[in-house]
Amino acid sequence: MLPPLLSIHELQIALPGAESSWASSYEEWSFRAPPSSTGSVCSAIARVSAGVATQEDSGQPTRLIALFTTFVQQVASQNLSRVMMECHEADANQMSAPALGPTDKLWQTPFDALSKTGCSQPLSQAAAQDIRPDAIAFAVDARLLAILAFTPSRLLLPFSKWQTSAHGCSKARQELLEILSNDAPRARYCLYLSAQLFRHFRTTQASSYFDTLALLMCVLYLVSYIELVELRQRPGTTSRAGDTTSVAKAIRLDQALGDGERDDWLNGKCQSRPHVTGLGLLDTDRSVARVFKEASRISMDNAARSTLAKAMSAIYASQATGRPPDFPNDQSES
Repeated sequence: MLPPLLSIHELQIALPGAESSWASSYEEWSFRAPPSSTGSVCSAIARVSAGVATQEDSGQPTRLIALFTTFVQQVASQNLSRVMMECHEADANQMSAPALGPTDKLWQTPFDALSKTGCSQPLSQAAAQDIRPDAIAFAVDARLLAILAFTPSRLLLPFSKWQTSAHGCSKARQELLEILSNDAPRARYCLYLSAQLFRHFRTTQASSYFDTLALLMCVLYLVSYIELVELRQRPGTTSRAGDTTSVAKAIRLDQALGDGERDDWLNGKCQSRPHVTGLGLLDTDRSVARVFKEASRISMDNAARSTLAKAMSAIYASQATGRPPDFPNDQSES
């Protein structure tokens, strides 16, 4: 199903007030001038796209609204383009593929700018201890949406056998393999973002529904990358004696990296083996099982605060044994 594009009316909704207004005390508010117009969502996105964002556009609520708006619009445009191409391929009488307009780029430019800003913000507790919670939320959301913009959930879920058929799983696997193979630097970058998110969820008490689902998307990307990239590139890494990959340097993706080391790995200039704290090396036969086991443990730690996290813990544990997700009927009292 195609998600609906936001209407003109929705894009013209006024943005939240300036950060300084929200932070003012009652006494300070009484002496402030009436807040001026903050503009609309559309105007803020246009300024970000043109590279002329104002101070009001840098507020966390505004950036979150603009980030999710551009993501929704971009995904809707991509889905429409995908359906048009599928219809073209199915129509033998069609002589040429439908020409795609500039709609995709219209939303991709501001999304890329906002995503880049959010992904550059720290997530570690030591680095982020003086940062407001909404800034952490923007950093988490930017990383998550950057991953989903590259590998959509419509592929990540069926690839891991979430409520799909064998045909659906096979089709998702084929599409994901093509995506990851065609843009290896971006695939590594999303693995880097996933490692940062995984560390964040390991070291914080994140029990909201959004946090639980964000962890799921992070886990599914890690699993897809391991199976479709790492294990295909290094078959039998743990069993072949004398294999040079067994002594290759590990790159700890969830730790602080120098720009040079990170960029060399992202661009494929070095063949370091990716490593994530709590998961170990990501190119071994047991890597996928470790991802699911650790995700189960993280979710169980939050089970007392979230029934969804408790349910997800059991599902991850099931997948760690190689079984597809099991969704028991909810028999709890309403």
